[in-house]
Amino acid sequence: MSISVVASLECRRDAGNVLSAELRKLVIASQKEDGCINCQVYQSQDQPSHFFIEEEWADDAMLKKHRQTRHYKYFTHILPALLNHPADVKVHKRLN
Repeated sequence: MSISVVASLECRRDAGNVLSAELRKLVIASQKEDGCINCQVYQSQDQPSHFFIEEEWADDAMLKKHRQTRHYKYFTHILPALLNHPADVKVHKRLN
């Protein structure tokens, strides 16, 4: 069964352009990984400082492998400096 990850991020007022660029890099690299079914990033139209990541991985093992990649580790290393508070990350498994 596939695994879905939904993350909500609220950036600092002066960090929107940097976060947007880093999210795009993360998505492009993640989409090339084995086991990545889907990876997209969105920016709220009403609140431009809010971003959302939706990912779907073939299984838990592929998600764990993703979290060991250089691009993921780099992103999670720089992320705290760009956010107002920690990201809200939810992981779900598909039932069908």
